[in-house]
Amino acid sequence: MVLDNVQSETRDRVAQDQKRWPLEQIRSKSPVEIPDPFESAFSTGEINVIAEIKYGSPSRGAICDANQITPTEVARQYIQNGAMALSILTEPKHFDGSYDYLTAVREKNPTIPILMKDFFFEPYQFYLARYLGASISLLMVRYLDEIQLKDFYDLTIDLGMSALVEVHDLQEVETAAKIGCSVMGVNNRNLETLEIDLNIAKNLSGQFPDGAISICESGISKRSELDEFRDLGFDGFLIGSSLMADGQPGKALNALIGG
Repeated sequence: MVLDNVQSETRDRVAQDQKRWPLEQIRSKSPVEIPDPFESAFSTGEINVIAEIKYGSPSRGAICDANQITPTEVARQYIQNGAMALSILTEPKHFDGSYDYLTAVREKNPTIPILMKDFFFEPYQFYLARYLGASISLLMVRYLDEIQLKDFYDLTIDLGMSALVEVHDLQEVETAAKIGCSVMGVNNRNLETLEIDLNIAKNLSGQFPDGAISICESGISKRSELDEFRDLGFDGFLIGSSLMADGQPGKALNALIGG
């Protein structure tokens, strides 16, 4: 499976990042103010969409061309059409992402919550995420043991950021609950086969701790699905591929939210 080597690849990339942006340089510096907490952006009973800027993936290959529609234009369209937050892929090898996409979008949009969508394995990455302008980090329970998860979650909060803790099954929900996380995202994509199964989120509905914000991720492409998962208790949705696919992400988001 293409993601089997992602940990070693990411660590190699981080080693290069540390040469470009030494920790001493970025530890106490951020080029922009971090927006209000991610959690406060959710509106009860509304369709809260975290719209993703995603140009490629292992399962779909190339999705959209950044030369034809830039990340800043995608972000503008998303925000104009109702996105409450943005997710930006920064992993370059498998997802055609770039740190430059994040910095460019943040420069143009200083107040919107932005998730740095990457694989976080090293403490340094959280300092870099904040430095680049992210206000949310991604913690994938599947790739972290409980001690790492807790340490990374605490570091994220200490840096003034929020964390989206990603889960795939009930055991991972329970692990995430132990560390006291406030936002959980259920990824409907099987990380071994890369196939989508919306039953993953359906089976976990109602299993989240009281007060936790729950987000349905991957596979949403219809308004009826938004309504179904909202009725099941999900507070938000992370959507990317289906919005980027035809090169008109703002139009696609408007059509999805509007039904």
